[in-house]
Amino acid sequence: MSLRGMQRRPAPAHAAPDDGAALLPWYAFEAVIERSLAMLHGVHIELSLFVIRSDRTIEGGAMAAIAASWCRFGAVGRLPDASIGLFYLGPHERRGGTALADHLRRRVEHHLRASDLVIAQGWSDEVDGASDLLNLLP
Repeated sequence: MSLRGMQRRPAPAHAAPDDGAALLPWYAFEAVIERSLAMLHGVHIELSLFVIRSDRTIEGGAMAAIAASWCRFGAVGRLPDASIGLFYLGPHERRGGTALADHLRRRVEHHLRASDLVIAQGWSDEVDGASDLLNLLP
């Protein structure tokens, strides 16, 4: 097969809009969490779920900007309650994750006026699945 045949073709006109391309729908976000936990079965790794809960609807442009600014840290997706979450595998800071939380909050605060960033933290060998991680949210 030639390289010409392997080139990316443009998306068909009926494809979904690119609004929030880095933002996964719940079913895909849940699958990423489940797959990650399955791969880490029996391994003691710190993990976090950072969630933006807003008192107003987050518009598409702001949603895409939040997803784009967070996606370098891990998977970003919608939760069942329409809030935005970041699944992060990595060390918790000594102060309860506040340094990373402050950094994430600063990256999105100009997109949202009244929002709340909440964090669920746990260990990969203690969290059984996505629903278990959601239950850790305050």
